[in-house]
Amino acid sequence: MPLNMDKFQHFFFKWVPIHELVICFIALFVFNNYIKHSDQVIRADGLGYYNYLPAIFIYHDLNFEFTDTLQTEFYNHQEANAGILRSVNGKNVNKYFVGTALMQSPFFLGAHVIAKNSPSYSADGYSEIYQRGIYHAALVWTLIGLLFLRLSLQHLGVHKWWIFWIQAAVFFASSLPNYIVTDASFSHTYSFALISIWSYLVLSFQREKPQKLLWIGLVLGIIVLIRPVNIVIIGFLPFLVLLQGKPLKAILSFFENKKMLFAALLLFSLIVFIQPLIWHIQCGQWIVRSYGDESFDFSNPHIIDFLFSYRKGFFVYAPIFFVLLALFTIHWIINQSWRILISFYLPFMITIYVLSSWWYWSYGASYGSRVMIDFYPFLTLASFGLYKHGKTLVLWLLTPLIIFSAYLALLQTYQYKNYILSWDEMNNTSFWTVFMQTDDKFKGYLWQEKFDPQWEKDLLFSFSDTLDNLEAEPLHVEFNVEKEYSRLAVIIKGNCSYKAGINRFMVAIDDSLGNNEYYHEQAIFKSTAKENYTGDFELAYFIKPLEKGGYKLVFVILKEEEMKCDDPIEIRLFGLY
Repeated sequence: MPLNMDKFQHFFFKWVPIHELVICFIALFVFNNYIKHSDQVIRADGLGYYNYLPAIFIYHDLNFEFTDTLQTEFYNHQEANAGILRSVNGKNVNKYFVGTALMQSPFFLGAHVIAKNSPSYSADGYSEIYQRGIYHAALVWTLIGLLFLRLSLQHLGVHKWWIFWIQAAVFFASSLPNYIVTDASFSHTYSFALISIWSYLVLSFQREKPQKLLWIGLVLGIIVLIRPVNIVIIGFLPFLVLLQGKPLKAILSFFENKKMLFAALLLFSLIVFIQPLIWHIQCGQWIVRSYGDESFDFSNPHIIDFLFSYRKGFFVYAPIFFVLLALFTIHWIINQSWRILISFYLPFMITIYVLSSWWYWSYGASYGSRVMIDFYPFLTLASFGLYKHGKTLVLWLLTPLIIFSAYLALLQTYQYKNYILSWDEMNNTSFWTVFMQTDDKFKGYLWQEKFDPQWEKDLLFSFSDTLDNLEAEPLHVEFNVEKEYSRLAVIIKGNCSYKAGINRFMVAIDDSLGNNEYYHEQAIFKSTAKENYTGDFELAYFIKPLEKGGYKLVFVILKEEEMKCDDPIEIRLFGLY
């Protein structure tokens, strides 16, 4: 049978992920040479999502009792799982839903096979190879999400060149890179991929092929199994229908074939039922309020903060979506497409209302508004008219804005990973203090804990000397710890002038046997956040509790530029109660 070139070309350009491979190459170049992916990407909430996999496949213990004594390369599991496991009927229940683990499972199993057959890795479910596996899981699922986003835009008639720029904006000018390089075990990249797939399935649905309803039900079930709140995506169904230029009544085609609809609902229900089944195995109950008292407060939404605050505002840390939202809104208004606007904004505002009503509306340590990653596909699809029918000049002017937004987002991802951005305490002042700054002297500045003179404390020793003497040789001071303290504090004060503030002050503490108990460096800049500074500064080092006994403090100034101090530098060590 001769090869039908038209069909071959259609298949090739539709399913071969050329765009996505280019984006992947660029992403890996940036990740490997600039941002650097973390060695430990299974952490915090992500550890809870992931825990199901080693519990089922390695330890065969869904009550997670293995975490009571397990010590692995990156974790003391008893401490790491505090807040993740809850007690119900005297049994441990994982606070988080199992859907994310389902999406990660192929990569976990691949890593486990490698670990079992290689002496370089521990086959304990948590060693380096498993961390790499989850990093690649987040990357691959994100690219799959971009692939189906492309298919949706192609279905809507957008030119492939503009599709590439839209994909690049979604990937690089957003929070997505952080949830690959740092927080790959969190749920959001997987939700992004599935909602992209679900959107394409809805857009391409034809009443002549009702079997696609099975896929729609299956994917929706996994979406809900990952994050139940994402059931709100059903509200975007009229929007996806109207985008294609179909009348609203075309939505009825999804309900015409009763047998296929019933089968899709059954498939959806079976997928969602996995979670109650796990709860029943864990504690004997079918329904468990696994988040305890954490819940939505619909009487007190934080909509403005959620969208615009420096702390975690969606549009502050992903401004490209604000630009797209404004431009496609203007576009649809000019074209008097009121039904499309209403069908988008109604579910969109319901989504914002629901998400901003969570008791902890900032969603803890995260870069940007992480929960909005799941809904990137709808924001992107809403802009299709702008790219299909908009003025070419506007689109070309938008292109450099996408490039700058991508640069800013990647830079902030680097800042977040390197402790320049605060993970949950950003405000107006701190945002502009570290805006677009990547120098080492900014690392940890916003994280500093200030020493309070009113604290209950004992002075263990006090020492002062000139800058010249302290630079000439390290300071060695012996001291004794005779009481139990909650922690110790080394306070360094001075009156100095400097230009860039990159001089680093190193403090180390060794026990009587010479074993190092504490080591930390800080740039003097961190005490003032100003360049070309003259005046008083104070650096604080907070040290873990030490056993009773003798110790030695070592202080060194690592001079990298000219710094002058008119008065002696004071060094004090306090024991804090």
